[in-house]
Amino acid sequence: MNSNVLSTVILKKGKEQSWQYGHPWIFSGAIHTVDKALTPGNLVKVFNSENHFLGIGYYHPKQSIALRMLTKKDVAIDVDFCADLFDRLLQYRQQFLKNTTTAFRLCFGESDGFPGLVIDVFKPYAVIQVNTKGVENLLDVIKEGLTKVGLTKHVVMTTPSGIQEGVKTYEVQSQRIWALENGFEIAIQIGGQKTGWFCDQRGNRQRLTDWIKKLSINSILNLFSYTGGFSLYALKVGVKDIVNVDRDAQALELFNAMAQINHLPLVENIKSDVWDYLRQETRLFDLVIVDPPAFTKEKSKKQAALKGYRDLFCMSVQRVAPKGSMAVFSCSHYIFEDDLNWILRQVYHETGRTFQTVMRFSQGFDHPVPAWFPEGRYLKGLLLKEI
Repeated sequence: MNSNVLSTVILKKGKEQSWQYGHPWIFSGAIHTVDKALTPGNLVKVFNSENHFLGIGYYHPKQSIALRMLTKKDVAIDVDFCADLFDRLLQYRQQFLKNTTTAFRLCFGESDGFPGLVIDVFKPYAVIQVNTKGVENLLDVIKEGLTKVGLTKHVVMTTPSGIQEGVKTYEVQSQRIWALENGFEIAIQIGGQKTGWFCDQRGNRQRLTDWIKKLSINSILNLFSYTGGFSLYALKVGVKDIVNVDRDAQALELFNAMAQINHLPLVENIKSDVWDYLRQETRLFDLVIVDPPAFTKEKSKKQAALKGYRDLFCMSVQRVAPKGSMAVFSCSHYIFEDDLNWILRQVYHETGRTFQTVMRFSQGFDHPVPAWFPEGRYLKGLLLKEI
Protein backbone atom coordinates (compact mmCIF):
# COMPACT_ATOMS: atom_id res chain seq x y z
CA MET A 1 0.00 0.00 0.00
CA ASN A 2 2.98 2.33 -0.39
CA SER A 3 1.74 5.69 -1.69
CA ASN A 4 4.98 6.21 -3.66
CA VAL A 5 3.98 3.60 -6.25
CA LEU A 6 0.41 4.73 -6.80
CA SER A 7 -0.97 5.72 -10.18
CA THR A 8 -1.86 9.38 -10.72
CA VAL A 9 -4.98 11.33 -11.58
CA ILE A 10 -4.78 14.89 -12.89
CA LEU A 11 -7.70 17.27 -12.50
CA LYS A 12 -8.92 19.93 -14.87
CA LYS A 13 -8.03 23.55 -14.13
CA GLY A 14 -9.82 24.91 -11.08
CA LYS A 15 -11.53 21.64 -10.20
CA GLU A 16 -9.56 21.13 -7.00
CA GLN A 17 -11.27 23.89 -5.02
CA SER A 18 -13.95 21.84 -3.27
CA TRP A 19 -11.33 19.37 -2.02
CA GLN A 20 -9.10 22.22 -0.86
CA TYR A 21 -12.00 23.30 1.35
CA GLY A 22 -12.44 19.75 2.62
CA HIS A 23 -15.19 18.15 0.53
CA PRO A 24 -13.95 14.61 -0.23
CA TRP A 25 -15.86 13.97 -3.47
CA ILE A 26 -14.40 14.70 -6.89
CA PHE A 27 -16.73 14.01 -9.80
CA SER A 28 -15.83 12.37 -13.08
CA GLY A 29 -16.27 15.61 -15.02
CA ALA A 30 -13.43 17.19 -13.04
CA ILE A 31 -10.84 14.67 -14.19
CA HIS A 32 -8.43 15.57 -16.99
CA THR A 33 -6.28 12.45 -17.24
CA VAL A 34 -6.22 9.08 -15.53
CA ASP A 35 -4.34 5.84 -15.99
CA LYS A 36 -6.63 3.66 -18.11
CA ALA A 37 -5.33 0.55 -16.37
CA LEU A 38 -6.95 1.56 -13.09
CA THR A 39 -9.65 -0.71 -11.74
CA PRO A 40 -12.50 0.20 -9.32
CA GLY A 41 -11.26 1.15 -5.88
CA ASN A 42 -7.59 1.64 -6.77
CA LEU A 43 -5.71 4.10 -4.57
CA VAL A 44 -4.33 7.05 -6.55
CA LYS A 45 -2.35 10.22 -6.08
CA VAL A 46 -4.27 13.30 -7.22
CA PHE A 47 -2.70 16.42 -8.78
CA ASN A 48 -4.10 19.70 -10.05
CA SER A 49 -3.61 20.99 -13.59
CA GLU A 50 -0.28 22.55 -12.58
CA ASN A 51 0.98 19.22 -11.25
CA HIS A 52 0.74 20.21 -7.57
CA PHE A 53 0.02 17.29 -5.27
CA LEU A 54 -3.48 17.43 -3.75
CA GLY A 55 -3.79 14.18 -1.85
CA ILE A 56 -4.63 10.49 -2.01
CA GLY A 57 -7.99 8.92 -2.67
CA TYR A 58 -9.52 5.95 -4.36
CA TYR A 59 -10.92 5.90 -7.85
CA HIS A 60 -13.93 4.31 -9.52
CA PRO A 61 -14.14 4.64 -13.32
CA LYS A 62 -17.87 3.92 -13.59
CA GLN A 63 -19.27 6.18 -10.84
CA SER A 64 -20.16 9.86 -11.09
CA ILE A 65 -18.24 10.32 -7.85
CA ALA A 66 -15.00 9.19 -9.43
CA LEU A 67 -12.67 10.05 -6.56
CA ARG A 68 -13.21 9.81 -2.82
CA MET A 69 -10.34 11.54 -1.05
CA LEU A 70 -8.70 10.13 2.07
CA THR A 71 -5.91 12.57 2.91
CA LYS A 72 -4.07 15.67 1.76
CA LYS A 73 -0.78 14.13 2.88
CA ASP A 74 1.56 11.95 0.83
CA VAL A 75 1.44 8.97 3.20
CA ALA A 76 0.90 5.23 2.98
CA ILE A 77 -2.72 4.13 3.40
CA ASP A 78 -1.87 1.21 5.63
CA VAL A 79 -2.57 -0.29 9.05
CA ASP A 80 -0.93 2.61 10.87
CA PHE A 81 -2.99 5.13 8.88
CA CYS A 82 -6.20 3.31 9.85
CA ALA A 83 -5.19 2.74 13.47
CA ASP A 84 -4.25 6.40 13.94
CA LEU A 85 -7.60 7.54 12.53
CA PHE A 86 -9.62 5.04 14.57
CA ASP A 87 -7.72 5.95 17.74
CA ARG A 88 -8.53 9.66 17.26
CA LEU A 89 -12.18 8.90 16.58
CA LEU A 90 -12.37 6.56 19.57
CA GLN A 91 -10.79 9.07 21.96
CA TYR A 92 -13.14 11.80 20.75
CA ARG A 93 -16.26 9.70 21.28
CA GLN A 94 -15.19 8.42 24.68
CA GLN A 95 -14.99 12.00 25.96
CA PHE A 96 -18.79 12.09 25.69
CA LEU A 97 -19.84 8.49 26.25
CA LYS A 98 -17.82 7.73 29.41
CA ASN A 99 -18.68 4.28 30.82
CA THR A 100 -22.46 4.34 30.41
CA THR A 101 -22.51 3.66 26.67
CA THR A 102 -20.64 0.99 24.71
CA ALA A 103 -22.77 1.18 21.53
CA PHE A 104 -21.76 3.97 19.18
CA ARG A 105 -20.71 4.84 15.65
CA LEU A 106 -16.94 4.96 15.45
CA CYS A 107 -16.62 6.03 11.81
CA PHE A 108 -19.25 7.87 9.79
CA GLY A 109 -17.68 7.72 6.35
CA GLU A 110 -16.85 11.04 4.72
CA SER A 111 -17.73 13.00 7.87
CA ASP A 112 -14.98 11.22 9.79
CA GLY A 113 -12.32 11.22 7.07
CA PHE A 114 -12.80 7.78 5.52
CA PRO A 115 -15.29 7.94 2.62
CA GLY A 116 -17.51 4.91 2.22
CA LEU A 117 -16.58 3.36 5.57
CA VAL A 118 -19.14 3.05 8.35
CA ILE A 119 -18.25 1.29 11.60
CA ASP A 120 -20.61 0.75 14.51
CA VAL A 121 -19.05 -0.44 17.74
CA PHE A 122 -20.69 -2.75 20.25
CA LYS A 123 -17.60 -3.48 22.32
CA PRO A 124 -15.61 -5.59 21.57
CA TYR A 125 -17.43 -5.99 18.21
CA ALA A 126 -16.91 -3.65 15.28
CA VAL A 127 -19.58 -3.95 12.58
CA ILE A 128 -18.12 -2.70 9.30
CA GLN A 129 -20.37 -1.48 6.50
CA VAL A 130 -18.64 -1.55 3.11
CA ASN A 131 -20.20 1.16 0.94
CA THR A 132 -17.56 1.41 -1.80
CA LYS A 133 -15.12 -0.73 -3.73
CA GLY A 134 -12.29 1.37 -2.35
CA VAL A 135 -13.21 0.38 1.20
CA GLU A 136 -13.42 -3.29 0.21
CA ASN A 137 -9.91 -3.13 -1.25
CA LEU A 138 -8.66 -1.76 2.08
CA LEU A 139 -10.64 -4.15 4.26
CA ASP A 140 -7.63 -6.09 5.56
CA VAL A 141 -5.81 -2.99 6.79
CA ILE A 142 -9.06 -1.59 8.21
CA LYS A 143 -9.58 -4.72 10.31
CA GLU A 144 -5.95 -4.72 11.45
CA GLY A 145 -6.28 -1.05 12.39
CA LEU A 146 -9.37 -1.82 14.47
CA THR A 147 -7.53 -4.64 16.22
CA LYS A 148 -4.73 -2.25 17.14
CA VAL A 149 -7.21 0.00 18.98
CA GLY A 150 -8.74 -2.92 20.88
CA LEU A 151 -11.69 -3.82 18.64
CA THR A 152 -10.85 -7.44 17.94
CA LYS A 153 -14.14 -8.93 16.71
CA HIS A 154 -15.21 -7.90 13.22
CA VAL A 155 -18.45 -8.31 11.29
CA VAL A 156 -18.44 -7.17 7.65
CA MET A 157 -21.66 -6.14 5.91
CA THR A 158 -22.34 -5.13 2.31
CA THR A 159 -24.72 -2.24 1.63
CA PRO A 160 -26.83 -1.54 -1.48
CA SER A 161 -24.47 1.30 -2.45
CA GLY A 162 -21.54 -1.08 -2.10
CA ILE A 163 -23.20 -3.63 -4.34
CA GLN A 164 -23.67 -0.91 -6.98
CA GLU A 165 -19.91 -0.41 -6.95
CA GLY A 166 -19.17 -4.11 -7.33
CA VAL A 167 -18.57 -5.01 -3.67
CA LYS A 168 -19.18 -8.69 -3.01
CA THR A 169 -21.92 -9.84 -0.66
CA TYR A 170 -20.53 -10.80 2.74
CA GLU A 171 -22.28 -13.53 4.67
CA VAL A 172 -23.28 -12.31 8.14
CA GLN A 173 -23.88 -14.88 10.84
CA SER A 174 -26.94 -13.89 12.85
CA GLN A 175 -26.12 -13.46 16.52
CA ARG A 176 -27.33 -11.50 19.51
CA ILE A 177 -24.91 -9.43 21.52
CA TRP A 178 -25.38 -7.00 24.41
CA ALA A 179 -24.08 -3.48 24.99
CA LEU A 180 -24.85 -0.38 27.05
CA GLU A 181 -26.66 2.82 26.08
CA ASN A 182 -27.00 5.50 28.74
CA GLY A 183 -26.89 2.75 31.35
CA PHE A 184 -29.51 0.55 29.65
CA GLU A 185 -28.62 -3.02 28.71
CA ILE A 186 -29.47 -3.17 25.01
CA ALA A 187 -29.69 -6.16 22.69
CA ILE A 188 -28.20 -5.95 19.20
CA GLN A 189 -29.15 -8.48 16.58
CA ILE A 190 -26.21 -8.76 14.20
CA GLY A 191 -27.70 -9.54 10.82
CA GLY A 192 -30.88 -7.60 11.60
CA GLN A 193 -31.68 -4.10 10.33
CA LYS A 194 -28.60 -2.01 9.50
CA THR A 195 -25.90 -2.94 12.02
CA GLY A 196 -28.46 -4.07 14.61
CA TRP A 197 -29.08 -0.89 16.63
CA PHE A 198 -29.84 2.72 15.72
CA CYS A 199 -27.14 4.64 17.59
CA ASP A 200 -28.15 7.84 15.78
CA GLN A 201 -31.31 8.17 17.92
CA ARG A 202 -29.51 7.89 21.28
CA GLY A 203 -29.74 11.58 22.15
CA ASN A 204 -33.28 11.87 20.78
CA ARG A 205 -34.44 9.02 22.99
CA GLN A 206 -33.18 10.93 26.03
CA ARG A 207 -34.63 14.28 24.91
CA LEU A 208 -38.02 12.78 24.21
CA THR A 209 -37.96 11.07 27.61
CA ASP A 210 -37.39 14.46 29.26
CA TRP A 211 -40.49 15.72 27.43
CA ILE A 212 -42.48 12.69 28.60
CA LYS A 213 -41.55 13.45 32.21
CA LYS A 214 -42.30 17.17 31.87
CA LEU A 215 -45.82 16.59 30.53
CA SER A 216 -46.55 13.49 32.67
CA ILE A 217 -47.43 11.52 29.54
CA ASN A 218 -49.33 8.32 30.34
CA SER A 219 -49.75 6.56 26.98
CA ILE A 220 -47.47 6.13 23.97
CA LEU A 221 -47.91 4.60 20.51
CA ASN A 222 -44.50 3.72 19.01
CA LEU A 223 -44.88 3.12 15.26
CA PHE A 224 -42.09 1.36 13.35
CA SER A 225 -40.75 0.61 16.81
CA TYR A 226 -38.11 -1.96 15.69
CA THR A 227 -36.58 -3.06 19.02
CA GLY A 228 -38.34 -0.28 20.90
CA GLY A 229 -35.58 2.05 22.03
CA PHE A 230 -37.97 4.96 22.64
CA SER A 231 -40.31 2.67 24.59
CA LEU A 232 -37.49 1.34 26.76
CA TYR A 233 -36.60 4.86 27.89
CA ALA A 234 -40.27 5.71 28.50
CA LEU A 235 -40.72 2.65 30.71
CA LYS A 236 -37.82 3.83 32.86
CA VAL A 237 -39.70 7.03 33.74
CA GLY A 238 -42.89 5.23 34.63
CA VAL A 239 -45.05 5.16 31.49
CA LYS A 240 -47.01 1.90 31.61
CA ASP A 241 -49.42 2.18 28.66
CA ILE A 242 -47.12 1.67 25.66
CA VAL A 243 -47.84 -0.01 22.33
CA ASN A 244 -45.03 -1.04 19.98
CA VAL A 245 -46.01 -1.69 16.37
CA ASP A 246 -43.60 -3.33 13.94
CA ARG A 247 -43.83 -6.13 11.40
CA ASP A 248 -40.52 -7.64 12.59
CA ALA A 249 -41.43 -10.29 15.17
CA GLN A 250 -37.78 -10.82 16.12
CA ALA A 251 -37.37 -7.10 16.87
CA LEU A 252 -40.40 -7.15 19.17
CA GLU A 253 -39.01 -10.20 20.94
CA LEU A 254 -35.72 -8.33 21.44
CA PHE A 255 -37.64 -5.53 23.12
CA ASN A 256 -39.11 -8.03 25.58
CA ALA A 257 -35.62 -9.36 26.31
CA MET A 258 -34.33 -5.85 26.98
CA ALA A 259 -37.28 -4.96 29.21
CA GLN A 260 -36.69 -8.06 31.30
CA ILE A 261 -32.93 -7.63 31.72
CA ASN A 262 -33.47 -3.97 32.70
CA HIS A 263 -36.15 -5.01 35.23
CA LEU A 264 -38.89 -3.13 33.40
CA PRO A 265 -42.46 -4.28 32.72
CA LEU A 266 -43.52 -5.68 29.37
CA VAL A 267 -45.76 -3.67 27.05
CA GLU A 268 -48.18 -4.48 24.26
CA ASN A 269 -46.28 -5.54 21.16
CA ILE A 270 -48.26 -5.72 17.94
CA LYS A 271 -46.74 -7.50 14.96
CA SER A 272 -48.33 -5.68 12.05
CA ASP A 273 -47.71 -3.53 9.03
CA VAL A 274 -48.03 0.01 10.41
CA TRP A 275 -50.36 1.11 7.63
CA ASP A 276 -52.71 -1.80 8.30
CA TYR A 277 -52.62 -1.08 12.03
CA LEU A 278 -53.49 2.59 11.54
CA ARG A 279 -56.45 1.74 9.29
CA GLN A 280 -57.98 -0.39 12.04
CA GLU A 281 -56.95 1.20 15.36
CA THR A 282 -59.28 3.63 17.15
CA ARG A 283 -57.42 4.24 20.44
CA LEU A 284 -55.93 7.62 21.25
CA PHE A 285 -52.51 8.21 22.85
CA ASP A 286 -50.84 11.11 24.65
CA LEU A 287 -47.77 10.68 22.43
CA VAL A 288 -47.42 9.06 19.02
CA ILE A 289 -43.89 8.36 17.73
CA VAL A 290 -43.50 7.91 13.96
CA ASP A 291 -40.00 6.78 12.98
CA PRO A 292 -40.27 4.99 9.62
CA PRO A 293 -37.45 3.60 7.47
CA ALA A 294 -36.22 5.76 4.61
CA PHE A 295 -38.97 6.27 2.03
CA THR A 296 -36.48 6.93 -0.74
CA LYS A 297 -32.75 6.66 -1.34
CA GLU A 298 -33.03 8.23 -4.80
CA LYS A 299 -33.61 11.89 -5.62
CA SER A 300 -35.81 10.92 -8.56
CA LYS A 301 -38.34 9.33 -6.17
CA LYS A 302 -38.61 12.26 -3.78
CA GLN A 303 -42.14 13.32 -4.78
CA ALA A 304 -43.51 9.83 -4.19
CA ALA A 305 -41.76 9.79 -0.81
CA LEU A 306 -43.30 13.14 0.17
CA LYS A 307 -46.76 11.76 -0.59
CA GLY A 308 -45.98 8.68 1.50
CA TYR A 309 -44.95 10.79 4.49
CA ARG A 310 -48.05 12.97 4.14
CA ASP A 311 -50.37 9.96 4.10
CA LEU A 312 -48.56 8.36 7.04
CA PHE A 313 -48.60 11.51 9.16
CA CYS A 314 -52.28 12.13 8.36
CA MET A 315 -53.15 8.65 9.60
CA SER A 316 -50.86 8.89 12.63
CA VAL A 317 -52.13 12.26 13.85
CA GLN A 318 -55.60 10.76 14.16
CA ARG A 319 -54.26 8.55 16.96
CA VAL A 320 -53.08 11.57 18.97
CA ALA A 321 -55.33 12.45 21.90
CA PRO A 322 -56.62 16.07 22.12
CA LYS A 323 -53.78 18.37 23.25
CA GLY A 324 -51.39 15.46 22.76
CA SER A 325 -47.95 15.23 21.14
CA MET A 326 -46.46 13.58 18.07
CA ALA A 327 -42.79 13.00 17.21
CA VAL A 328 -42.09 12.51 13.50
CA PHE A 329 -38.82 11.49 11.90
CA SER A 330 -37.30 11.01 8.46
CA CYS A 331 -33.98 9.29 7.77
CA SER A 332 -34.19 9.91 4.01
CA HIS A 333 -31.21 11.92 2.73
CA TYR A 334 -33.39 13.72 0.19
CA ILE A 335 -36.10 14.79 2.65
CA PHE A 336 -35.20 18.03 4.43
CA GLU A 337 -36.73 19.77 7.43
CA ASP A 338 -38.44 22.26 5.10
CA ASP A 339 -40.03 19.25 3.38
CA LEU A 340 -41.32 17.97 6.73
CA ASN A 341 -42.83 21.38 7.47
CA TRP A 342 -44.48 21.48 4.03
CA ILE A 343 -45.92 17.99 4.64
CA LEU A 344 -47.18 18.96 8.09
CA ARG A 345 -48.96 22.06 6.76
CA GLN A 346 -50.95 19.75 4.51
CA VAL A 347 -51.60 17.37 7.40
CA TYR A 348 -52.94 20.17 9.59
CA HIS A 349 -55.17 21.38 6.76
CA GLU A 350 -56.53 17.91 5.97
CA THR A 351 -57.11 16.86 9.59
CA GLY A 352 -58.14 20.17 11.11
CA ARG A 353 -55.57 19.74 13.91
CA THR A 354 -53.28 22.56 15.06
CA PHE A 355 -49.83 21.64 16.37
CA GLN A 356 -46.84 23.73 17.37
CA THR A 357 -43.27 22.59 16.79
CA VAL A 358 -41.64 22.42 20.23
CA MET A 359 -38.43 20.51 19.53
CA ARG A 360 -36.16 19.62 16.61
CA PHE A 361 -34.22 16.39 16.39
CA SER A 362 -31.10 15.38 14.49
CA GLN A 363 -28.58 12.55 14.49
CA GLY A 364 -26.21 12.00 17.40
CA PHE A 365 -22.73 13.52 17.78
CA ASP A 366 -21.16 10.24 16.61
CA HIS A 367 -22.86 10.81 13.23
CA PRO A 368 -21.24 14.22 12.66
CA VAL A 369 -22.14 16.72 9.95
CA PRO A 370 -19.01 18.83 9.47
CA ALA A 371 -19.08 22.11 7.59
CA TRP A 372 -17.19 20.55 4.70
CA PHE A 373 -19.69 17.72 4.23
CA PRO A 374 -23.31 18.86 4.73
CA GLU A 375 -24.47 15.76 2.82
CA GLY A 376 -23.78 13.85 6.04
CA ARG A 377 -27.03 15.06 7.56
CA TYR A 378 -29.85 12.58 6.99
CA LEU A 379 -31.89 12.26 10.22
CA LYS A 380 -34.47 14.96 10.81
CA GLY A 381 -37.26 15.02 13.36
CA LEU A 382 -39.84 17.31 14.92
CA LEU A 383 -41.75 17.13 18.18
CA LEU A 384 -45.24 18.56 17.83
CA LYS A 385 -47.73 19.57 20.54
CA GLU A 386 -51.39 20.38 19.89
CA ILE A 387 -52.48 23.73 21.27
